[in-house]
Amino acid sequence: MPLGYDPSMIENSGGGRIEPGTYAYRVTSAEEKVFRSKNSGLELTLEVCVGSRVISVYERIPYIASCAWKIKKFAASVGFNPVRSPEPHQLVGMQGRAEFAKDEKGYLEVDDFLPKEDNMSAPAPAPAPVIAAPVGDDVPF
Repeated sequence: MPLGYDPSMIENSGGGRIEPGTYAYRVTSAEEKVFRSKNSGLELTLEVCVGSRVISVYERIPYIASCAWKIKKFAASVGFNPVRSPEPHQLVGMQGRAEFAKDEKGYLEVDDFLPKEDNMSAPAPAPAPVIAAPVGDDVPF
C-alpha cells in the first residue's frame, strides 16, 4: 500500500488525543447526507495512522460554493477529478495525507488535505510476487 500505510501493523486504539501534525489516512466510509444546516454534503470517516495507533477522524464537506475549495483539496489528496467525482462508496479505501489540528476538545480534525504529489514522499512498499496456481491436470487433489 502507498504512503507507508499498513493497518495490519497497527493496533487499533480509536479515539484520539494525539499531537497535531501530518499523517497518512485512508477513507473507511463515505456517505452523502443532509446535515442539520439543511445542506447536503459528504460525510467521511478517515482512519489516520499516528505512530502505532489508528485514529478515526470524521470530516464533513458540505456541497456549497463556499466549501468548493475543500472538495478540490480532498480530491487532489486522494487523486480523483472533482469535476467528475466518483460515487461516495468508491472513495472507500482511497488514501492520502493531511495536516491535522486539534479541535476544542483536543481531538484530531483535518486542517488541510495535502495534494497527491506531496503524498509521494513516503516510499511505497515493493509489490508482492505473483504466484501462479496449478492449471488443469496439475491440480494436486
